[in-house]
Amino acid sequence: MVAETPGKVQSIHGVPVAIVVEQVRLLLESFPVGAIKTGLLYSGEIVAQVAAILREQKTRVPLVIDPVMVATSGALLLQKDAIA
Repeated sequence: MVAETPGKVQSIHGVPVAIVVEQVRLLLESFPVGAIKTGLLYSGEIVAQVAAILREQKTRVPLVIDPVMVATSGALLLQKDAIA
């Protein structure tokens, strides 16, 4: 979660990994997914967990990775381990 205005990032707070995992699994179980677009995946752990879930899927769908790494102000929006 990011508290920001154009040109200024006040604070950034990661969502717990367990919540992200639960949300992704729930969506994949509940809907026929035709494509997936990622956005800000705040930490390396979240990136790894989402990747693992997607590898588990029997059906491959188009995947668009949009990492949202830097705010317009230049502030880094994710942890450095997520960049790697």
